[in-house]
Amino acid sequence: MTDRPDNWRRLISNVREVYPGPLTYAANWWGDYDVVEFWDELDYIGINAFFPLTLEEEATDLATLSAGARAVADQNKTVHKRTGKPVLLTEMGFRSVRGATVKPWEWPRRDDRPIDLHLQKRAYEAILQSFWDRNWFYGLYWWKWHADLTRL
Repeated sequence: MTDRPDNWRRLISNVREVYPGPLTYAANWWGDYDVVEFWDELDYIGINAFFPLTLEEEATDLATLSAGARAVADQNKTVHKRTGKPVLLTEMGFRSVRGATVKPWEWPRRDDRPIDLHLQKRAYEAILQSFWDRNWFYGLYWWKWHADLTRL
């Protein structure tokens, strides 16, 4: 999506003519957010942040998850330092199943992995602890909060 920066710049300019509020672009976490050429035209660095926190399903303790979350925050900080823009995680989430921190981008409607609410809680805690107090971090949007439990 970012391979036509001139088109994006024109679009952003056109939007700014009719919309006075802040703008961002939701870049993908894998191979996209760190190469966007038009961040200078936007107000926030938007990242759909499905970064893995661990490489192994067995790594579920808060200390390990926090180390992974700090590494993610440090990666995000490099884009902030390059652009001077605050970072907004436009999507962030972990399923409530075993192994969710290894491949958080996998969101099948149903699978046979055991439920692990504690892992999900620790993953969210690790992200919040690692990002919240950083002066370049603007905020985040949690992904997939079902109000209709029949859709789970």
